[in-house]
Amino acid sequence: MELKASQGNNIARAKYLVTRCAANDGDDLLGLDFFKGARFSLDFDKSEMTFFGAAPASDRAKPFRLLGPEKRLVGIDLRIGNATVSGLFDTGAEVSAVDQQFVVKNKKLFTLVKKKSKASEAGGRQFTSRLYKPSELDLGDGRIVRDVLVLVYDFGSLRDALGRGTPFILGYNLLSRFNWELDFKSPDAPTWNAKPR
Repeated sequence: MELKASQGNNIARAKYLVTRCAANDGDDLLGLDFFKGARFSLDFDKSEMTFFGAAPASDRAKPFRLLGPEKRLVGIDLRIGNATVSGLFDTGAEVSAVDQQFVVKNKKLFTLVKKKSKASEAGGRQFTSRLYKPSELDLGDGRIVRDVLVLVYDFGSLRDALGRGTPFILGYNLLSRFNWELDFKSPDAPTWNAKPR
């Protein structure tokens, strides 16, 4: 992706090249601290990230769900079947994931695609997971995602870090189906808007 600044925003006055996460310790990741106080778009059609100064005019912006004990992570509320849950917004995760406990409780909402799939965490550690396809994920306002694959594994301590109502990690394979406007100008009330590609 190319980072672009516009209207004098103090975060990105130059252009940077951002690539997919390599299998390392994650030192080169841009996290929420980098985006604090910013409003920007993720345009996957153009492979651009653009920073803006003015607040969005969109009346369709929705609040992020603040996650974790310190409320420093952001998630999106979504529906799957009759369940309303949250998913961590994580462009660094190549494939979306679901907590195994949630899948066991909601078996009818998932179709097994592959019994053993190899994956790696941010630190590069390899693990084996099952690969499933959820029936559909509804992000609201007509934003329905079908035919997306998810890794299913036991979130373990991650469950406590995200909160028990957050059994999903929304990764690149789902997030890249939309172009996004993200507003972190107000750290206590960040918002998002997404348009299908």
